[in-house]
Parts: sequence; C-alpha cells; structure tokens
Amino acid sequence: MTTQQLLTIPSKWLHRTEAYQTEFKILIVGEPNVGKSVLFRKIFGENANEFDHMTVRVYGTNVRLTVWDTPGKTPQVVSETADLALLLFDIARPDTMLALK
Repeated sequence: MTTQQLLTIPSKWLHRTEAYQTEFKILIVGEPNVGKSVLFRKIFGENANEFDHMTVRVYGTNVRLTVWDTPGKTPQVVSETADLALLLFDIARPDTMLALK
C-alpha cells in the first residue's frame, strides 16, 4: 500500500461550509520529515498554508475542525488552546517517536 492510498480521505466527509455548532482545534505535531505537511496538504490541498479549517458532519451535527500544521516549534498560544494533537512519527525512525514527550 502506498502513502497516497493510506492518506485517501473520502470527499463526502469534507465540506467548506461556514455553518457549524461546535469547533475543535487540532495540532499536527512531530519531528521534521515525518509527514506532517504531507498529511495537512492531503486534507486541505497543495495551496494550504500553516492552518486551515473544514466542517464535517458528525451524527447530524456540523463540527468545524481548525487544523494547524506545526513545522518546527509549536507556538505556545496555539498549543494551549488546542483540543487535540495528532502525534506523527516515522515508524522506521524510533527516535521520532521517542521525541514526542
């Protein structure tokens, strides 16, 4: 299975609508070269910058997901207000997992 196949997200899950009932702020964190930006661009497209948002429908409720790609050090203000962190590491490089303390 290729990386492209692993990162396929069904388009029916993604919507660019502004109407939402709740919001979650999500950080993508990890060591350099583990695929943070690849994952971010797969979700939001090649022209996406450091953060973007989308609205998904979960059990009949519109939920806005604001996602931050964190190249380098994560700003403290952003990390303190986040609801969720996606911790990415390279399975072939154990040091990238150990660095997620």
